[in-house]
Parts: sequence; C-alpha cells; structure tokens
Amino acid sequence: MATALRTETATTDEPSLIQRAQQGDAEAFAALYRLHAPALYRYFVLRHIERAQAEDLTAEVFVKVIEGLARYRETGAPLAAWLFRIAHDRLVDHIRRTTRHPTASLTEMTLDGNGDPERQVAEVLELESLRLAVSALPEEQKLVIQLRFVEGYPLEATAQVLRKSVGAVKALQHRALSNLGSRILV
Repeated sequence: MATALRTETATTDEPSLIQRAQQGDAEAFAALYRLHAPALYRYFVLRHIERAQAEDLTAEVFVKVIEGLARYRETGAPLAAWLFRIAHDRLVDHIRRTTRHPTASLTEMTLDGNGDPERQVAEVLELESLRLAVSALPEEQKLVIQLRFVEGYPLEATAQVLRKSVGAVKALQHRALSNLGSRILV
C-alpha cells in the first residue's frame, strides 16, 4: 500500500521532471532514475537475471532513456510504460547474448547471520519456489504480477502500462494468480 501511495504521489510531478530532464536538468533525470530504477531492477531480477546483471541492464535502460528522452512525448500513459518496453527490449537482447555465449554463475544465497539459519534457508527456498512459478508464466502475466503485487500499482496505472482496459487487467491478473496457484500447489 505504501508503494502504491508513493507511486501515485511521485507521478503527480513526473511530467515536470520529464520536461526538466528533456531540457538537460541532471537533477530531474536523477529524480526520474531514483523513482523508476528500483522497479526496473526488480523486473530483471524476477526474470532470473543475477543481481549484477540486473544492475547493468537497469543502467542500460537509462542509457536508452538518455538517448531517447528528447524525442519522448506525453501520450497519457505513464513514463513507466515506456521504461518497461525499453526494459523488455534489453531483456530480450540479454537473453540472446547469453544463449550465444553462456557463462557459469554462482548462486546468490546469503544468510545475514541474524536469527534462525533454518528459517532463513526455508524462506530462501520458498522465495525461489515462487520465483520459479512466476518465471513459468507468460510474459504479460509476469508483468501484471510484478506491477500489481511487487510494485503496488493500482489497477488503472497497471492498465495504462500494459495498454489494456481495467477489465482486461483484472482478467489477466486472475489468470496469472490461477496459474501461480496451480504451479505452487503441485
């Protein structure tokens, strides 16, 4: 809920930030980065991209934003819609690169040393189970789960990002949750 409130508050001055960034205001661009980078990073991580690579891909998105910001025009859709399209393109490029040149990776599992190690391992395994279930969903269903439940976007904003009606987003969300439920319970 706090994320949704933060998103709604942040987007009220977003058009002025975009305009200022288009005029070369580095502080406005930095504010846009701080506003959207965490969601884009999570977008990559939820698609099984390692943390360092997710950071690199997030940075690549903002390089593309810098390159295209002068041509960006307000269409009524939130800036996040444009950013997620760029992120999707970066993800596709990344997958193409890594399938041509696979690399070995280390699994990232860090225990913080506080609390019960068995509980921490159980939480990591549960999270990994959920991540695997989400990764098996079709791309649109993954995105609706991320926008609604990870980022806390309200239905209307999610509909704008996905370029769908609110009713279509509700149906997509229902299918995604049903698919998740059947995958996790199996």
